[in-house]
Amino acid sequence: MRAYLFARLEDLSLGNVDELCERILTKSQGSFLWVRLVLQEFESAYTDEDIEAILQDVPDDLYEMYNRMLEMIESERRRTKLARSILSWVALACRPLTIDELRCAIRLDINETPHNMEKTIPTVCGQLVFIDQASRVHMIHETAREFLLSEDLDSALAVRRGERHGHLAQLLCKYLATDAVKISQGFQPFRGPKLSLAIDTSLVDYAARFFAEHLYRSNSEEAGPIYEVCRFLKSNVLYWFEFIAQTGNLQPINRTAINLAGYMRRKTKYMPPVDKDIQLVDAWATDLIRVSARFRSKLLSCPSSIHCLIPPFCPTGSIISALFTIQTRSLLVKGARELDWDDCLSRIDFQKGRTTTVAHGITCFAIGMSTGQVSLYDCATIQHVSMMRHPEGVRLLEFNGSERFLASAGQKHIVVWEPRSSSQIWSSRLASPPIAMCFPSELLIYANRINQIITR
Repeated sequence: MRAYLFARLEDLSLGNVDELCERILTKSQGSFLWVRLVLQEFESAYTDEDIEAILQDVPDDLYEMYNRMLEMIESERRRTKLARSILSWVALACRPLTIDELRCAIRLDINETPHNMEKTIPTVCGQLVFIDQASRVHMIHETAREFLLSEDLDSALAVRRGERHGHLAQLLCKYLATDAVKISQGFQPFRGPKLSLAIDTSLVDYAARFFAEHLYRSNSEEAGPIYEVCRFLKSNVLYWFEFIAQTGNLQPINRTAINLAGYMRRKTKYMPPVDKDIQLVDAWATDLIRVSARFRSKLLSCPSSIHCLIPPFCPTGSIISALFTIQTRSLLVKGARELDWDDCLSRIDFQKGRTTTVAHGITCFAIGMSTGQVSLYDCATIQHVSMMRHPEGVRLLEFNGSERFLASAGQKHIVVWEPRSSSQIWSSRLASPPIAMCFPSELLIYANRINQIITR
């Protein structure tokens, strides 16, 4: 830290570098972040007296320093509303927002459009946030986020976690109910007025992936978020489906369903189960998982099939069928249809052999066969990823913690694979058939029938 500090002070062309370095190190109490924040303040100092004033005024405690930053932001009353919006989005975002996404988010929040974000953000928020080389906006440190989210913080800029998550969820759902999600896919109606290309689509990807995350983390007693969620589910949910499918990964659909279901379990404490909004969201929480599982291959190969081709083949009692099934001349579905979804989400058929073992990791699962075949599938889409060939019938399968390796074992052989590339990493002949196997970290442990426990 001393070498870094000395180099930075020399870059600033300050006098008495050795003395300044010792004073800063003494006051920092070993906190590298504190040193970094002080050096940033030095960049706006133009005289030796300014440097001395900064050293005198800056608190020793990091949290007191954060509080001083908030007081400086609040002193500029015209900027407080903009600063509050920026800090809320950056502190609560599920992933770092780009400056274009943040500009769009601020416009949704306070109906103001900041210019020159690279300059505006540090000017308005001081040292609490920064922009990285990829133009993404971050909190200066995790302790700064914790400070802003603290329940004890008495400031107009304090971020009340549950309340603000609900507000952001409401804004994102309202945004998804506009034409932004349609324009992002190049959609224009054949008839009627054309969609306005003036709508900012910068935030569509974030909104589509994370609106339900913010909803799940919000206060359940608030009425605003569920109203906007229902408005979105009644209007643009199929365009949202299409947008997610175009990315080639249906996992956000499943995650959205899980978050909606979790939110509804809490929401029913404040609203009756027979409420129409409750029933609508609850029905979609079921349909999202069912549709993405049953029609995954169709969605991935032709995302636009969600509009006309998929709803007529869903059970008549499902919400997607009730809201969006349209009988057209080009498609007419006849015969008995299911009333409700059954328990079978997907089925995998094999031409030869029988399934002898199954193992799952974080994002994929593996099936071992009596023929020695080991097939890897994606958990979200049930799409085939890769295939490996064990020397004999497979009895045991086990992923390691990071899912980087997969171990397969039969009567006489044990093999470690890199499953996604189907590469064999290691193999060994066994003295006795294995009866159990585990794979914590990168250490493989297995037990055999002659009462041995072996590690590799």
